[in-house]
Amino acid sequence: MTKLTSTRARIVAVIALAIATFGAGQASLALLTDTATVTNNFSAASIDLKVNGQNSLTRSWAPLFPGSPYADSFAVTVSNAGSAELRYAADIAGSTGDASWGMVAFKIGTVATPGDCNATAVNGGNTVVSGTVSSISFGDPTQGPQAGDRVLAPGTSEVLCLVASHGNPVGVTGAYTQQLNLKAEQTYSNP
Repeated sequence: MTKLTSTRARIVAVIALAIATFGAGQASLALLTDTATVTNNFSAASIDLKVNGQNSLTRSWAPLFPGSPYADSFAVTVSNAGSAELRYAADIAGSTGDASWGMVAFKIGTVATPGDCNATAVNGGNTVVSGTVSSISFGDPTQGPQAGDRVLAPGTSEVLCLVASHGNPVGVTGAYTQQLNLKAEQTYSNP
């Protein structure tokens, strides 16, 4: 064998060994990988006004005896079961019965718990509104913030104490039905 052939053989052997070593190294390299996922859920906000946990409520008041002082009270828990802040107002949507009931005083105030609601509980700073059985309202259902509107954050509630009274209800006769409607709207983007 000549020196040139021997050198060539060595070069070819070194190249072959380098290719084999490089290929073996590439085959044994491990690549670490990982994945993270972000799931996005979207939903529209909601307001959900409830009275004592319901959409509507009927209450029969104590009977009134003409000539005898009259007082009765009823607690209503008003809550926002929705996911957005709301403001609400109240007005009488309809009433039927003897007009003499317009002489009976009607007050709405706030109390800490339903058990705190009684005929003398609504006075001074906790009074929301005073009127009569036939004409009472607070706030204004017109869109946007109005004087007297009540605001509830999502998942919160307040207890309203409704009180009807009359010192000497002479002349009040028959029966009377009042429908007090609470109307709510969102506060966000609703100036």
